[in-house]
Amino acid sequence: MNLFAAVGLMAGLFAFSFCLGRRSIAVGFLGTVTIGYFYGIVRANYENVFIYLAFDFAAVGYFFALLINRKDILVRYKLRKIMHWLVILAGWPTLLLLAPTQPLLVQLVGLRGHIFFLPFIAAGAMLDSKAPRTIALGLVVLNSLALAFALLEVQFGVPRFYPYNAVDQIIYRSTDVFVGGVEFSVVRREYGRCITFSSGRSERGTKEII
Repeated sequence: MNLFAAVGLMAGLFAFSFCLGRRSIAVGFLGTVTIGYFYGIVRANYENVFIYLAFDFAAVGYFFALLINRKDILVRYKLRKIMHWLVILAGWPTLLLLAPTQPLLVQLVGLRGHIFFLPFIAAGAMLDSKAPRTIALGLVVLNSLALAFALLEVQFGVPRFYPYNAVDQIIYRSTDVFVGGVEFSVVRREYGRCITFSSGRSERGTKEII
């Protein structure tokens, strides 16, 4: 993937989540999470540094839609009730960034993990009474697709979906369980649960967002 194609992809993902978020907070959430669901398997098959930013651009597009969407009195009230907690949750890790305990780039990666998903809390406060049902139905579809991938990997093997390459080394090094004297991949077992994610950690992170 060349630079122009990568920039186009990132812009497309941003616009995709932004447009869905402008249409509906619940639909925008599902669109963004869908990209997260399939981020791992796409990244595994396309060795390009820009792929690592795919979900981030989609999420930022959704966050931007949340920011500019019109908010009624009830939504503004709910946001005011949680805003001080969001400031604390974002402020404390940012304050720790000033402590020179590690290289700056390493600290920035850690900061991203601590504050990047906080706007999803605000999204939850902005949902109306019908949104949880929409989100639940969407997650049923996504989890059914993940289950389908799990069954296909059991049938055809993990390498059919996650080829041997530098990106997927951690998958094939996770073989510390033995069943009947035969080495058994932990990741093969995990991907029965998180079949399209890049790792079990990614799956658990998605569950935290939901």
